[in-house]
Amino acid sequence: MELQYKKLISKELNELENNLSSSVSSEIELATEVSSYLVNSGGKRIRPAICILVAKAFDYSGNDLIRLASSIELLHTATLIHDDVVDDATLRRGRPSVNRVWKNKASVLMGDFLLSIYNN
Repeated sequence: MELQYKKLISKELNELENNLSSSVSSEIELATEVSSYLVNSGGKRIRPAICILVAKAFDYSGNDLIRLASSIELLHTATLIHDDVVDDATLRRGRPSVNRVWKNKASVLMGDFLLSIYNN
């Protein structure tokens, strides 16, 4: 069953997914591999969806909406990576957590990498 709000913003959610995928691409192979693992592991994307819905409620149609929504999701994902390291978590979104697959040092660096993308 598809949620009603997803029908209202399906175009923007598709743009969001495309933007997230392109945002995490890097010349550093490991950075792209880990970031892609995270972005493609799903998630509800509720934070960027709320951002998009609020923009629609105020009739905002500027070019920065998807960039802002992506930034919100990248910030959230970065904090989850750091949280998993601190908590020594084994799973995230039903898959092995980044720190389980790539260990703590690489995980912290990846969280920082996502924060640096968020800040650009």
